[in-house]
Amino acid sequence: MGVVHGVAVLFLACALVPARAQFALGPESDLGPVTTFPTPTTTPPVGRPVGPPVASGWSEGYMNPFGKAADPFVEVGGCAYDELDSREYPFYNVMLVAEGSAFVAGKTLDGCGSCYEIQCADTAERCKDGPLSTSIIAMVGGNCDEGCDDTDFNLHTGAFSQLAAARGGGIQVRIREAPCTPDGNVVVNIEEYRASDGGYVKFAVRNIPGDGGLTSVEIKGSNEVGGWFEADNTFGAAWEASVLPDPPLDLRLTNTEGEQLVLKAIISVPGFVGDVLSDEQFAGSFAPKAAKPSNQPAPIPIPGSGPPPSLVPSPVPSPLPSLVPSPVPSLVPSPTPLPAPPSPSPPSLKPPAVGVVSTPTPGGGSTSPSTGSPPRRSTTSPSPILPTPGSAASKLLDGQP
Repeated sequence: MGVVHGVAVLFLACALVPARAQFALGPESDLGPVTTFPTPTTTPPVGRPVGPPVASGWSEGYMNPFGKAADPFVEVGGCAYDELDSREYPFYNVMLVAEGSAFVAGKTLDGCGSCYEIQCADTAERCKDGPLSTSIIAMVGGNCDEGCDDTDFNLHTGAFSQLAAARGGGIQVRIREAPCTPDGNVVVNIEEYRASDGGYVKFAVRNIPGDGGLTSVEIKGSNEVGGWFEADNTFGAAWEASVLPDPPLDLRLTNTEGEQLVLKAIISVPGFVGDVLSDEQFAGSFAPKAAKPSNQPAPIPIPGSGPPPSLVPSPVPSPLPSLVPSPVPSLVPSPTPLPAPPSPSPPSLKPPAVGVVSTPTPGGGSTSPSTGSPPRRSTTSPSPILPTPGSAASKLLDGQP
């Protein structure tokens, strides 16, 4: 009975709600009939492509090309880089931003040396491979002379053409910060250096990995122990110092991660102007994987883990000469075999040579001269020809008439 009563009360309450609402408004209310409005839609600005919403970390911007595709050097200003060789990092991937641009707001060195990932977000006709299909990483190299504002910037034509045809003008893009990964060591660009009148130096440092920033640069003489003092960051990536020690000079760099790097004797020749390539690079997580010097010690193997794998590829099997040296001939002379004793030989039937005298012996024999004795002429016979036995000349030799 109680259940039936509860259902009846609920049904009566539901029936009275529309009636009360109609009574509140009244059939002849000044507000008129209730109207349902459609959900508003957002219309993109003219010229901006309709695409996926901007993902986390991305910002929208507009990008114009500058320079020529075949420029040997990229002329930049505002960061103290002077000019950048297009054959070296960052090559043509150089962007110019307005002073105080939202992209670099709050960054060290006014954003100079920082890097950004850029994608074409324009129409399918303008983007080279379609919207949001290709990314490039560009480094801030300076400030725009014109055509830039808070979110508009310029990119060198050599890199711009990877995203869209430069002849078509600027394009809509999306952009976000990215780590810099230079493929070489830190570079110091010396703009001025004198050692006289107390000394003065002005320089810029680039090829900094990570966010590209530095919080301090210190100087000391290479021949001094301690004595570091700070240089002044006057604008962009430019650093200056005066009242210098005698050259050469060391630089100690501190990046935004707190890591320090010492460039020994990096400034050494007064009057030199230009780039000096160091032998050092930061070893942080975004640092390039630089080759180790050849004099680094070999890794120590862990007992039980076996020898470390060889870094040299195995040679292709080939008929290489044996690495085992051939036996060296012995320096001890072999024993010389003794000459065999002379065997008796029958008397020679050949008559003695002309000029050799045989000495008569009792019994009718003769003895030959010793070997090596000079031939001697006979003193008893004027004739060089020896007589034959049985001849008359033989009788004369025997003393017979």
